[in-house]
Amino acid sequence: MVKAALIVLITLCSSAAVASNCNVEKKYTNSAFSMPMQFFNASSGGNASQAQWIVGVGVIEASTDILLKKYLKNNNSYRPRLILHSPGGSLIGGLRLGTAIREAGISTLVGQTKKYDVENDYPCRTLVDQVVNGECSSSCAYAFLGGVMREISTEWFPLERNKLGFHQFWFTESFSKSIAAKDAKVLQETTLSDAQIAMGLVAEYLSLMNIDARVISFAAKAGPDSMHYPSFQELSETQVITQSSFGAWFIEPYQSGLVAASRELNPLTPIQQITTYCRVRDASKVLMITSDFSKTRETGFAEPTSNVSNPKKSEYGASVTIDGFEFVFPSEMVKVATADKLHFYRVELPNALAEKLVLAKQLEVKLNSPSSFGFHYGKTSLGNTGRKSVALSFKNCV
Repeated sequence: MVKAALIVLITLCSSAAVASNCNVEKKYTNSAFSMPMQFFNASSGGNASQAQWIVGVGVIEASTDILLKKYLKNNNSYRPRLILHSPGGSLIGGLRLGTAIREAGISTLVGQTKKYDVENDYPCRTLVDQVVNGECSSSCAYAFLGGVMREISTEWFPLERNKLGFHQFWFTESFSKSIAAKDAKVLQETTLSDAQIAMGLVAEYLSLMNIDARVISFAAKAGPDSMHYPSFQELSETQVITQSSFGAWFIEPYQSGLVAASRELNPLTPIQQITTYCRVRDASKVLMITSDFSKTRETGFAEPTSNVSNPKKSEYGASVTIDGFEFVFPSEMVKVATADKLHFYRVELPNALAEKLVLAKQLEVKLNSPSSFGFHYGKTSLGNTGRKSVALSFKNCV
């Protein structure tokens, strides 16, 4: 299902033409890159959660974070990603924007959003949003780091020529006006150089964002008038880009047994948790997806009890992929239960598949559900701790 939707998106993007001759708003044109940053909704027209996003395009100013907060306040619908296309701007503005992004719990991706015309026979009648290669440099690169999940190129957005650029910063007299008065006074009373002050602010920010401090070396590799574009390996090693949308696996006691789980890092996506456990009554090994559509974004585990509606067959099938091996579950093998605002989708794993999972390095789950804006999709890595957690959950039944 996911691969089919991906093919549709790629085909659409490759067969359609950029709507340059249509009456397209300036925010979709190349000129928006040099205008003050603006935020707006975008959609490729699909029903998958990946088909909707927030666009952030333009120059970052000291108060750009306020604009984002206003946008989010007025737009409460699901928007899993903020896709950035910006030359940068104010360093302080970039750090503030990154902090606002992290506080909102949204993810970031680099890319330019364009309008495409999808009907050759009837030009300008049907226009959709698509993402093409873009750039996020200077202070934008630091704003990008605020994403809960940070991506350059993905399965849904294969943008191999995206640019994430870092360079050194310098300050003018207006710098002290862009930070808090008490902080400006402290800086004025020190003998630190502008470069030292900048690096201190960036280092503190990286620590708050839980990003490797080695990112500072990216800026050192370029002067104020040049840009350093780190390699994919450098970005991966320093956690600038995240390899999995799910966090580390953990063990959680439940009744007389244990469950193992990995939680989604992005709280705005429908799928919130992947859980494994076994049942006492029949020793069956279960993989469960927890989904949540409430504003509070609660996560949790629940085996059907009196406060959970009786599980029923799903209308849609699912698939589990372990280290590249895909096992497809027809709809009659997928059980659905609800408790308050939580939805639980369960599949019983054949023993051979459960044994593979205990030894796995990577797990992917896919489930089609119209109430989740399309597909449930989760991808998580299992290190030694993750594999041991899953193994324990299959031995200590609940």
